[in-house]
Amino acid sequence: MPEPYWPKKRKGEPYKLSKALENRCFAHIRCRYCKVKRIYLIEDLIRLLGDIECDDVTDMHRWRCTNCGDLNIECRFNPISAAERQHTVFRRLVEVRYKKIPIWSDETVP
Repeated sequence: MPEPYWPKKRKGEPYKLSKALENRCFAHIRCRYCKVKRIYLIEDLIRLLGDIECDDVTDMHRWRCTNCGDLNIECRFNPISAAERQHTVFRRLVEVRYKKIPIWSDETVP
């Protein structure tokens, strides 16, 4: 029987998005199914998700691939050189929309 996965205890503070921003990293998010790769700016991720751990970006918020809709997404945080940055297309956050969904219940009025 395989050994169960136990979260590892980290020494020091966790690697958050603000730390990745200080290290001038970019979020490389790739769908494992259709192989589409997008590069996001850390500032946009902090504005959308808050200052969370980098491991929780795709896991906690259940991101889907915009191409195929699959949940099987991997995320890496790597810096990009200046020469590569000139030819790279970044995905930017334009706005955040919230959807209101009413929930009704039936009651009898006395």
